[in-house]
Amino acid sequence: MSSKGEPKRPRTGTGPSELDELLGLVVSSVRAREPLPESPDSSQLGAHFSGSAELSGIEQLEIYREQFWLRHLRALSDDFPGLALLMGQKWEAFSRTFLAESPLGSFSLRDLGQSLPSHLSLKFPTETLWLEMAALEWAYIESFDAKDVPPLGAEALLALNEDAWAQARLELAPSLQLFQFQYPVHDYRRALKKGAPIEPIAGRRFLVVYRHASLSVYDRVLPETAWLLLDRLRSGVSLGMACDELAATESHRLELEQHLGEWFRTFGELGFFVAVHAN
Repeated sequence: MSSKGEPKRPRTGTGPSELDELLGLVVSSVRAREPLPESPDSSQLGAHFSGSAELSGIEQLEIYREQFWLRHLRALSDDFPGLALLMGQKWEAFSRTFLAESPLGSFSLRDLGQSLPSHLSLKFPTETLWLEMAALEWAYIESFDAKDVPPLGAEALLALNEDAWAQARLELAPSLQLFQFQYPVHDYRRALKKGAPIEPIAGRRFLVVYRHASLSVYDRVLPETAWLLLDRLRSGVSLGMACDELAATESHRLELEQHLGEWFRTFGELGFFVAVHAN
């Protein structure tokens, strides 16, 4: 009962469960792969939408359905241009299946392709070149949007004495990502976007993706030992322990002895380190 002077609230015939059901119907209709007027459920859908003098309710909903597919397919192609070119005619069907089967858990188109690499691995588990291209292209997006942390200045490194260096734990930049690929997908992507043909040649590559101070995203192939060193440091072990682990292999030991200083100068210039923790 309302208090004196308080207007009574109108009662509606649509409860929360009915509203949720209606919203679910709208979402499923917008994501439908076939035109709604051709759907066998069109009469059922039409009962929920009044329409206008120009367009029926189904025709209005069909406009939203068409825009959903146009906008989301374009966004996927923009985010995964190399993969789209590699897949050729299969890209259209795959991207439509992905959109139809994957939950849309974000309001931002930036997150649209987050689960695409894993979805691709389910549909085409043996297409290594495609899988690596998808992983690389999503890495570009994540590196670009990674948390902005100032790179470690040279003075912080120079302040450590030799003993402290062995115990130091180096924190890697949030944008830095490490990959072992069987194909040079970074080069293939650039060639494909230029319309140049590629000849897939397998062979393990050690690649990093990172954002530099210019706010541009880059990729770079590293020597195996340099990549493994970064991988060890990323796991949180000290520099001394990382070097000791690698030096157990003769080839890595020789590489460390010859190039460690050079690699660290390069890593510092590229902003790979953001903090040093001396135990």
